[in-house]
Amino acid sequence: MNAPLAEEMHEPKSVEEAITLLQEKGEDAALIAGGTDLVIKLKEGVIEPVALIDITKLPLGHIRGSRTKGLQIGALTCAKAIATSAILKKELPVLVDAAIHLGGPQTQEVATIGGNICNASPCANFTNVLIALEASLKIKGPGGERNLPLKDFCRGPGVTNLDRSEILTEILVPGIEGRYGTSYVKHTLRREMDIAIVGVAVLLIPDNDRIRKIRIALGSVGATVLLAENAQRIMEGQIFASHLVETAAKLAAEKDASYIDDVRSSAAYRKIITENAVIKAVKEAWAMAKGGKK
Repeated sequence: MNAPLAEEMHEPKSVEEAITLLQEKGEDAALIAGGTDLVIKLKEGVIEPVALIDITKLPLGHIRGSRTKGLQIGALTCAKAIATSAILKKELPVLVDAAIHLGGPQTQEVATIGGNICNASPCANFTNVLIALEASLKIKGPGGERNLPLKDFCRGPGVTNLDRSEILTEILVPGIEGRYGTSYVKHTLRREMDIAIVGVAVLLIPDNDRIRKIRIALGSVGATVLLAENAQRIMEGQIFASHLVETAAKLAAEKDASYIDDVRSSAAYRKIITENAVIKAVKEAWAMAKGGKK
């Protein structure tokens, strides 16, 4: 028989009880929800907590609101619930795209949006898309509740700004009024079953033939998901044109991203893919925006 993954297992009935347990157990505790990332770390001995705090039964599995007024997604909402959500299919289908490209069916059944974010991977689907959407996080701890922009949450691979006794409870997506376009381009070797070699998410707000606002989030090309601020800057306020998109994509690949060689890709290949993925994502978002999505 396999050895247990921890000496103690706790199942708090409320967020407050979970926070108290985190305070009491300190560095000896770890939260578990879907467990798709955590269980691997436990089995490989990357972390060795004395106590696991199972939060799967907490009431944090909701999807509420609208695109125009803002959306609230509970941190324990699983990928399958997001992929099949009637609200999101109607209001913000780019989040559905992120969910259906998160691993296979078994992973989607249990993987939570909060876990995907708190794992702090620079290639996380939901983090990539939500940063483009300018989402923020609702975090609860012993001192009360606080909100933090998602772009400021991850400090590096596996490292967040979450204090040890805090819990992510909700993801807040601000309202988008009028015409808009979004796109998520994920480049992998074997489609959604693989981790992204490069991910690009775009939110674009048009003003007739001009780009009033654009957010371009780059995944897998830095220590965290990055905003392509140089590319955004040269596009906002400009008339949409293919040459503008190509110039911005080149700038994003050369100035906004950083690259490493690893087992999945060389840095040189990632740079090429980043430029092409930005072009594709921006053009898709523009086409959606001009196609009358409201």
